[in-house]
Amino acid sequence: MNAEIQKKLVALAAEVGVTIETPKDTLLLFCGCQHSEPPVAVIPLDQPQHDVIFTFLREISHFTPQFKNPRPLRMPWFINRPYENEILGEATYKTRRVLRRKCGEAWHADLWAMTAFPLVGTKDDLKAFLEHHPEKRILYSFALVGHVTAGMQKFVRKLFHL
Repeated sequence: MNAEIQKKLVALAAEVGVTIETPKDTLLLFCGCQHSEPPVAVIPLDQPQHDVIFTFLREISHFTPQFKNPRPLRMPWFINRPYENEILGEATYKTRRVLRRKCGEAWHADLWAMTAFPLVGTKDDLKAFLEHHPEKRILYSFALVGHVTAGMQKFVRKLFHL
């Protein structure tokens, strides 16, 4: 693994309170917690660099404050309202169930990892990851929208702060 990327990952892990050890071709993530034995994530380094970066970021995401104190999933008004029509009511009920199942912890961890990926990895790593895992492209588009929105918010704040 690239030494510069490894330094960025270690720094990011330190920010969320995770310590890292690298014994013999594996990466171990330790998180300080209240239990006598901290949780450990073992990441083998013999996989491609882009997969190591994503796996590492995904494991770190489990220790972020957003993951420990998740917000409830917000549903659009037309999915949450009761319908007298039985077919429409059943359709909205099933939609809510699918959204809750698909947008669970794993989805949040993947989204956090995709959001942090451009900050740690190179463009080539991200491109290789998306080519190797085409199912994550939609997730990346969500992360990209988040980056653009955050950038626009910073710009507007600076504009009105002047």
